[in-house]
Parts: sequence; structure tokens; C-alpha cells
Amino acid sequence: MCAGLAVLLGPPSVVLISTFTWNAGHAVAVASDASGRTEPPPPSSLAAVGGGVLAAAATWSAQRRVAFPLVDEGGPLSLAKVSSTLGEPLKISTWREFYRSAGPPTAARCGALGVAFFAGGAASGAIARSMDARRGGDARTAEGRR
Repeated sequence: MCAGLAVLLGPPSVVLISTFTWNAGHAVAVASDASGRTEPPPPSSLAAVGGGVLAAAATWSAQRRVAFPLVDEGGPLSLAKVSSTLGEPLKISTWREFYRSAGPPTAARCGALGVAFFAGGAASGAIARSMDARRGGDARTAEGRR
């Protein structure tokens, strides 16, 4: 039952975490504009989204090398019983057993996913803001109001 609920609730939760953290990172990057403007945020472009995706991938890769070995089997933060129950999901009957078998690695990966998408959204917002400032700067120069 526990594993079945995790399969049903896991993917929608991952999509929500990813969307929320990307938008939060984007909002933080756009709001950190020091000019104090009150205009709507700049539109995203292919370059901004591409830069955000690259930043998210780089962040995920770094966390995969540093954080995941800590909670995977044999790591200093892994639970001792992981190896005996992970291969037998049908024998897991309580949430405690489910957490002991899959909790730390799964929680680490969900947290890393949130951090990676936040970094990607922040990079996307920063690139969009930078490109918007360049476009605005070019227009002001062309009009002679610098």
C-alpha cells in the first residue's frame, strides 16, 4: 500500500515542486533588480530559458556528485536497514518501514531537484532581466536620451 501511494502521489509532487521552485527562483532574480522599476517582469526568451535549463542541469550534476553519496547505501547518512528492504517492496507494510527503506535517498533527490529548479529559474530570470536591460539601453541610446 505504501509503495502504491508513493507511485501515485510522487510524480505530481515532483512536477509541483519543480514548477514552484522554478517560478520562485525566477521571481527572486527579477525582483532583485536594483533600479527600483515598477514595470512588469521582462519576457522570457529562448536564451533565458536555455540558460536556466543549463543552470539547473549543472546544479543537479554537482549535487549528484556531492550530496547523493551521503544518503545512498553505505553513505554516512544512510540507514542500516536499507539494503535488506529495498529489494522487497511488497513486504513493506508500514510508513516507518517505507521511510527506512526509501526515505533518505528520496528526500535528498527531491530536495536537490528543488534546489536545481530554483537555480534554473533564478538564472532564467537574471538572463531575461539582463537582456531586457540591454534592449532598453539600446533604445534609450538610439533616441538620444542617455
